[in-house]
Amino acid sequence: MCPDNIPTLETIYQFEAKEKGDYYFKFYEDNFNGQEFIIDTLRVQ
Repeated sequence: MCPDNIPTLETIYQFEAKEKGDYYFKFYEDNFNGQEFIIDTLRVQ
């Protein structure tokens, strides 16, 4: 068995909000349980 030594990957996304409101970002995640998504929210005030 191998240990759960999963590296952390970081990247920068450039985003420019056109107006105030909630923006939802959907990131693809391929894991052992199948294809899933991570959803994050950015609130622009």
